[in-house]
Amino acid sequence: MLQSRLLITAAVILAWALPSHMARSQRPPQQSSDLPDTSFTYRGQLLRLGEPVTDLVDFELTLWGGAEDGNRIGQPQWIIGQYVMDGLFSLTLDFGPEAFSGTEPRWLEITVLSSADTEPVTLTPRQRIAATPVALYALKSPVAETHTQGDDGGAVGAIGARSDSGAQGNTTGAPGPKGRDGLDGDGVTGRVGDDQQQNPQGSWVSNGNDIYYIAGNVGIGTSTPGNPLQTENASPNGTAIVGWARSSGSNLGVYGLANGATGTGVFGLAKSESSVVNYGGRFESRSSVGRGVYAIASDSGSSQSFGGWFQSNSSKGRGIQGFVSSATGKTYGGIFQSNSDEGYGLYAYTSSDSGSPYALYAKTNSATGYAGFFVGGRSYFQNNVGIGIINPSVPLHTTGNVTFASGWRLVETAGVSNIVGGYTLNVIENGLQGAVISGGGSELQPNTIVTDGSWATIGGGAGNTASSDSATIAGGFLNTASGSHGTVAGGYTNTASGTYSFTGGGYTNTASGSYATAGGGYGNTATQMYTTVGGGISNAASSAFCAISGGYLNQATAAAATVGGGQQNTASSSYATVSGGIGNSATNEEATVAGGYMNAATGAYATASGGSGNLSSGSASSVLGGSNGVASGSYSVACGGLSNEAIDFGAFAAGYRAKANHSGAFVWGDTSVAADVTSSRTYEWTIRSTGGVRFYTSTDLSTGVTLAAGGSGWAAVCDRNQKENFERLDTRDVLNKVCAIPMTTWNYKTQDDAIRHMGPMAQDFWHAFELGADELRINTIDADGVALAAIQGLNEIVKEQDAEIKDLKQRLARLEAVVAALAAADSE
Repeated sequence: MLQSRLLITAAVILAWALPSHMARSQRPPQQSSDLPDTSFTYRGQLLRLGEPVTDLVDFELTLWGGAEDGNRIGQPQWIIGQYVMDGLFSLTLDFGPEAFSGTEPRWLEITVLSSADTEPVTLTPRQRIAATPVALYALKSPVAETHTQGDDGGAVGAIGARSDSGAQGNTTGAPGPKGRDGLDGDGVTGRVGDDQQQNPQGSWVSNGNDIYYIAGNVGIGTSTPGNPLQTENASPNGTAIVGWARSSGSNLGVYGLANGATGTGVFGLAKSESSVVNYGGRFESRSSVGRGVYAIASDSGSSQSFGGWFQSNSSKGRGIQGFVSSATGKTYGGIFQSNSDEGYGLYAYTSSDSGSPYALYAKTNSATGYAGFFVGGRSYFQNNVGIGIINPSVPLHTTGNVTFASGWRLVETAGVSNIVGGYTLNVIENGLQGAVISGGGSELQPNTIVTDGSWATIGGGAGNTASSDSATIAGGFLNTASGSHGTVAGGYTNTASGTYSFTGGGYTNTASGSYATAGGGYGNTATQMYTTVGGGISNAASSAFCAISGGYLNQATAAAATVGGGQQNTASSSYATVSGGIGNSATNEEATVAGGYMNAATGAYATASGGSGNLSSGSASSVLGGSNGVASGSYSVACGGLSNEAIDFGAFAAGYRAKANHSGAFVWGDTSVAADVTSSRTYEWTIRSTGGVRFYTSTDLSTGVTLAAGGSGWAAVCDRNQKENFERLDTRDVLNKVCAIPMTTWNYKTQDDAIRHMGPMAQDFWHAFELGADELRINTIDADGVALAAIQGLNEIVKEQDAEIKDLKQRLARLEAVVAALAAADSE
């Protein structure tokens, strides 16, 4: 961004000028105006970040009645593509006759846009411009009648105004000096007549819109031109030629052509021998396909010819500067060509024997452009060449990023070359071979390859040391690769001291075991062979084949032990694993803690899946999560929940405060009461389920049994809607079959002999009724059904017997009545 201020070289200059030659040349004689020209010249210096600007700059200038607010006066003045050299510029402005109508001051607001800006920049504060007395006509100014108008030509140019006389001396002093001469008239002479065509005497000739000079040489900045057009500038900050192509097409700022065998297409000379920068030629194109200058020597013979010759005699001058301000497109700061077999497409020369002049200076702002482009043939540089450095001290002196397509070899030892790049204090110790320092280093922290570092490599960084064969440090700061074939990829103060060890990066990590790896992080150590620490902070893998993936303050201290991450976890037995969490420990062989907080797997092959405060101390025992669980029996399981304990071999505890204290016991506790539910014997299945128990035997949960809350018996599903294929029974037949089934008392072989049971055998029951799934079991619902059917059959028999008894009683009563009657008759 440009500084928001203008530094004025001296006072602001308001110089009322006579009408410009362009205006006069375009105005017919009869329309010539007698009004004075109200334009004035404004000069200043433009700085960017304290440095003078050299660029083509667009200006917008507006006149105001106040320093901050106020009314705008007149119309804005736009000046597009003003060439600014070393920040200096001179602008001709005209805000009209009313701009300075009184003695009131005015303020000038300036907005600029250069090639380095993305949008216009308004400079602050506004610049105060005070109206001053001016002479709109010089005293005794000659008038136009002193010249005659040429036949059919344009208006005769006015003579420049005579300057004011110097101040009169005092009565005793000498007269004051004569004032400066006025400016020469710059009008254009009319078209020459026929006589002049035949005998030209250096006259300018107009032909339509063209004007040309047909005799003699034209000098700009010189009164003795030796060429048809010769430009010279002796100013310390001058430019002999400025060529600018402003259109967007394929255009040329300057086109020079020499057809002669020894000619020069364009010749520019900056004659000043001062120590300031000047240019023999400066050319710029803002077109994306334009050329700042195009010069060609078209003669193809064997004589020496020049497409362009530019020379500066200044000790800080430049023979030629080509500049492309377009940031896109295939642009050229300058293109020069010679068709002669001994010619020069471009000959740039500075004759100064001191200072730092440039015979050739090329620059491009385009990311894809070329400041210099050499195609074909060979390029020859007689003395030292600097790439990225202005004071080369060796034949090829480079700085910054350098790429060599064919390689770069320095310090050859025993037929093998060592390569040193980067800071000049970087060093490969004498006697080593095949070593490479690609770059980096600093005055206080150079990169070094020492001791046994043949075939070692340091890619960059600073303060890095490779001290063993085939060791590698890719970069970083103060890293050390001291193990044979050891590698440090980067980071800070990392060490790879084991054979084939690797440290990926981070800070103060160490891989000291053979084939050990410290991937990154901070303060990690892999100290035994094949150990690995992936990252994290202060992790230590201290036994062969063990690994820590990351985390903080973790330790793997036994062979093949693993800590996946987390904080303060320990795997201290062979093949033990702690996957993560905080404060977990796996202290027996092949024990595992999956994660959680303060869990411990202390039994061989034991597992604590997670949770907090769990202990798996039995061999092959498991705590599957939860909190404060204990699996202390071999192969026991505490299945999550809270405060569950599986104490004996193969015990299982789950839920809440379940205590499986016996071998093979299964205990489940609900949370209905804050009390333990405990097994009472081995192989017992104990459940506290105060909300009831349900067992389903179908996928749609339509069949099964239920033990109701607070109940003591199973209820089987007997819903009519769940049944089909109904058949009526002969209940007397069922009764007869029941009566035919042998009934005995017995005990199960798996129970004590004293525990007796009563009932039929399943085989007899099956043969009598063929009910149930097979002949080895009696379903309670079938036994209940048979009993109920037999009762119904028995009931039918009872009813029949009741009717028969009733009839017999009636018959007996009648017989007793007859007997009584007979007895009475006998007694009479």
